[in-house]
Amino acid sequence: MRNFGAIADDDRPDDDAIRRALATLPPGSVLVLPPGRYIQAHSLVIDRPGVTLRGVGATLQATDPHDHALVLQADATGVLGLRLTARPERRGDRPEQSRLVLRGAGQRVRDVRIDGAASAGVLVLGASDFAITGTEVRGTLADGIHVTGASHRGCILGNRVRDAGDDLISVVSYEADAAPVRDVLVAGNEVAGGRWGRGLSVVGGEHITLRDNRIADVLRAAGILIAREGSWHTRGVDEVRVEGNRLERIGRPQDAARAAGAPTGHAAVEVHRWRVPPRLPGIGRLHVADNRVDDSGVPALHLGDGRQDPAVLGARVDCAAGAQ
Repeated sequence: MRNFGAIADDDRPDDDAIRRALATLPPGSVLVLPPGRYIQAHSLVIDRPGVTLRGVGATLQATDPHDHALVLQADATGVLGLRLTARPERRGDRPEQSRLVLRGAGQRVRDVRIDGAASAGVLVLGASDFAITGTEVRGTLADGIHVTGASHRGCILGNRVRDAGDDLISVVSYEADAAPVRDVLVAGNEVAGGRWGRGLSVVGGEHITLRDNRIADVLRAAGILIAREGSWHTRGVDEVRVEGNRLERIGRPQDAARAAGAPTGHAAVEVHRWRVPPRLPGIGRLHVADNRVDDSGVPALHLGDGRQDPAVLGARVDCAAGAQ
């Protein structure tokens, strides 16, 4: 990287040097950032197919609080072992205000650490065949990991998400999207520290599995939410499995003072359709089984007005509650 002008710890922007290095690489190459701190002045796009950015011991520090995404644009690109930091000033909602954005096919994120983002820590936006594994996300002003934009065929495995400004891991499908998010596995993750949003959420999506995750210290909302929300113009939910998850310290009264807003009244596992016209589908086929709720101040399971949906009435629901 020094040959292209990127020098660790010199407090000078390294965006142009990284772009020059990427431009020289054939598909299947790995661009290595040696240990140290590199400066990212603005959003940076990896648009060379098949290239992996590796940075074990390296930090890519974003300096613009409103434009700090690392975007995996080309197919089969990846990030391995890199620390991505940002210093957001206020919450944003644009892709360039997320810290890492996946927009292609066959992309891999492994053993990455993300500290801070104005929007999501990881935004999966219209991606397919993606994998996010062994990654730690904390200190975001919106969701920790957010999957949307008709993304499909992906897995989110063995990650840790802490102190997100909204949901810790979310799958969201909007009516305006070309298709729902579908065929996504969220398994073996540890999420905690939700002062505002939910632990895990599926608000519109099909063939989504939430399995063997640990959700803790969600203060005001559901530990797991399965919903269609009319006011946000989201799609319905169908073929969702919620299995073997452990939920701890969800909505405890003694923690209410630390919550960022009044409690929602949701259960540890909350299923509902909210402000959805009767003619539109809400909650379809749903399997909720073998989950455990411990040391929480809310009911283990609530079906809400989803009870009006015959498919929910026919679902297997088995949410074991521990001491509450």
